[in-house]
Amino acid sequence: MQSQSAAPDSTIVATVRDVFLAPEFNPARSIWWWTEYIDIPFDREIARRVLIVVVGLMVIIAAVRYGHRWYLEQRYGQLFTAGGRSGGQLREPWALAQALAAAGDYTAAAHALYLALLDGLARREQLRLHPSKTVGDYLRELRARSSALLPTVRDFARAYELVAFGFRECDAERYARLHALASAVIRPNG
Repeated sequence: MQSQSAAPDSTIVATVRDVFLAPEFNPARSIWWWTEYIDIPFDREIARRVLIVVVGLMVIIAAVRYGHRWYLEQRYGQLFTAGGRSGGQLREPWALAQALAAAGDYTAAAHALYLALLDGLARREQLRLHPSKTVGDYLRELRARSSALLPTVRDFARAYELVAFGFRECDAERYARLHALASAVIRPNG
């Protein structure tokens, strides 16, 4: 009978370590590991392309949102940034309109009046405000509700649209007309 010599412990440990660290027993985890658990057979290349498209869309959406915010800050300045990232104190649109008009910035004051009018309509008529809605959308909602405020808001909208879309500069006279129309809706002290 042959005598078996015992392998040294260091050799056994090294062999076990080499076996369990071998690539076939430890496949490298990639960022695509999740595709193995989805019941839909995913090709890794297709999954990579889908991820690139999704990340690209997220970058585009972020850029559009940033660009829109920049545009609003450039166009409306003090109105849009009041209380926003600039750290300014948040003011009611009605009070801001009066302050801007007192400073002689009637165009910005007209924009503030429009925001105040929308706020008043939301409170009095329970309208849902949304940034994508236009003055015409709000007028249609008021018409559908048979609101008594419709004629006043329609007159405000006609005068305001000339200012909003840059056809005319807002002067003291136009601002006074807008203020009188908005006052009937807003009732700031009531």
